[in-house]
Amino acid sequence: MPPSVMDTRGFGDEPGLKRPPPFYDASPRSVNYSPKHSRQPSSLSSSRNLNMKNLQLNLTPPSSSAASPPRRNLAVAIPPSPHQPLLSSSPPHGWPAPPALQSPFRSHPSSQNASKAASRDSLCASARASPASLPYTYAEPEELQEQSTLNAYPDGPANVLSSVLYLYSDPRHSRTPIDINQYDLVINVASECDNLAAQFDASQGRRYIYVPWSHNSPISHELPQLTRTIADFDRAGRKILVHCQCGVSRSACVIVAYFMVKFALSVNEAYELLKTGTGNTREPCIRHVADAGYTVQACERICPNMNLIFELMDFGEALASASGASC
Repeated sequence: MPPSVMDTRGFGDEPGLKRPPPFYDASPRSVNYSPKHSRQPSSLSSSRNLNMKNLQLNLTPPSSSAASPPRRNLAVAIPPSPHQPLLSSSPPHGWPAPPALQSPFRSHPSSQNASKAASRDSLCASARASPASLPYTYAEPEELQEQSTLNAYPDGPANVLSSVLYLYSDPRHSRTPIDINQYDLVINVASECDNLAAQFDASQGRRYIYVPWSHNSPISHELPQLTRTIADFDRAGRKILVHCQCGVSRSACVIVAYFMVKFALSVNEAYELLKTGTGNTREPCIRHVADAGYTVQACERICPNMNLIFELMDFGEALASASGASC
């Protein structure tokens, strides 16, 4: 008969174990049906001072009429550390060696999985040593950051309002460079674009405005002045160019803000007008702009990030408050 080993890890409140919270209110009427816990208190759990190392078990079956060997007391070895294996490495003298037991928690990788384990360990080691050397390529979406390689306007500036207001990318470094002196008002809202005020002819009331915004700038407090300036040149029929690095985020927000002011549109309506153009007659607000004789070229690549969208929403709330106060 092989030696018996008693596994006491399921009993008591050992320091390494943490009891899960009760399923219901821990009152005498509640019942926990979790299979990991006994419904009745255990003598092992009720006494924290039990000497587990000297526990003696009598494993001899009860006496019977048949001859039986004399009783012997077997000592159960309880490891002092929870990390020490419960099974002794060598059986007592005279007992046959028990079959080898393998635990899924301590098993070594088989020869079939050895290469996979070695590869995984090597990858983890290299990641800890140098995280930048991990074999992946992260492509940031256009909605989060403008990309210098984006060519949203291959045919030049977009005519976003009746041949008066134009939207474009960097006029100097775009694939199709343009002459800024062809416009009466140039608004540059990109910190990474060159300030071309020195190259601009500011005679006869022409203006160059440089606003060095980043992608996270609080733009709402500067939009009122910018939209007023655009409105002044628009009423005079003078050509206006608004640009940033790629023409799809910061400069697009300036155009959206001006549409909100000029046509009394919400953020969503003004954004849809710029994105789909006046050719989109399904939207009543866009159809109203088209019926008034305005033309807006669709700019499908615009994609302001969420920070700028929130700034436009703040600007819209300010417009609504000012409109309500004037009534």
